[in-house]
Amino acid sequence: MRRLAPTWPSWPTRSTHPGGEWNSERILAEVKALAESRGAKLGDLLQPVRVVLTGSTVSEPVNDLLVVVGREESLARIHAGTRA
Repeated sequence: MRRLAPTWPSWPTRSTHPGGEWNSERILAEVKALAESRGAKLGDLLQPVRVVLTGSTVSEPVNDLLVVVGREESLARIHAGTRA
């Protein structure tokens, strides 16, 4: 996650703002756009998030997990993961 730390504060842009849509489709679209803008593979961005959300490398789709875990808790775990 440290390697991605500079990336995560800007993600997911609209989804992180109060009143922004926090739904699976919106999150996936934003992560895809971020990966493309960074020249990264989608899995390279999502796998670390999967690990900080679940503690495992295997799970349901990350964008769905983010919705189930919730905006505040997801962002807190991502933030904590970038500090670890």
